[in-house]
Amino acid sequence: MAPEVPPSGFRHAFDLLVTNGARKLRFDASQDALSEGVVQLAAGVVQLSKDMRASPGWRDWIIVEFDRLLESRIPDAVLARVRSQAHALLGSIGSEPAPARPCDVFVAYVPEDRLPLAAPLAVELSKRGARVGFADFEFEDVEQLKAAVGRGLSAGAPGVLILSPNFDRRIDRSAFFPPDRLLIVDDFGDRLMQTAERVYRWTTLQRDANEL
Repeated sequence: MAPEVPPSGFRHAFDLLVTNGARKLRFDASQDALSEGVVQLAAGVVQLSKDMRASPGWRDWIIVEFDRLLESRIPDAVLARVRSQAHALLGSIGSEPAPARPCDVFVAYVPEDRLPLAAPLAVELSKRGARVGFADFEFEDVEQLKAAVGRGLSAGAPGVLILSPNFDRRIDRSAFFPPDRLLIVDDFGDRLMQTAERVYRWTTLQRDANEL
């Protein structure tokens, strides 16, 4: 039986995480360093899966694609050495209930921005150690926007709202007044890394201020 294929949004975020993570591993590094890098990458996929509420049925697809994406980038000897440990981590996806604590930050966006903007930003924030609310904060109109932002803020997390031409085609900006603890991020295009770092630092400041 073929494995259950996750939705396109998860597939895109997964591919970004694994591909970019593998590129950062030095091919000429020691086997120990590469093995540790592969395990950390698998742990990152597990965290992403929790953030995006991955179904247990996606596990087989995730494991197959994880191996496929790494085969051309990691020496065979390293993969053979670490594969069972990485698979054990990936095999836990969907087996644990969602943690009760709120996310560190949520990302609100229109459907058209899910793949080009929201998913890559969520991945970069996850890689920095932030727990990201993502799948539950997509909106199609101003009422859904208000509901999504209200839901996230009421749970105690600060939020990020992505503004873009896609946003403007759906929503009149004058109809929504951003509340406190909501960071507005304009269409960042090729400035993903800078935007992710800015959001992460802002999220940390919000968390520290909330703990005072």
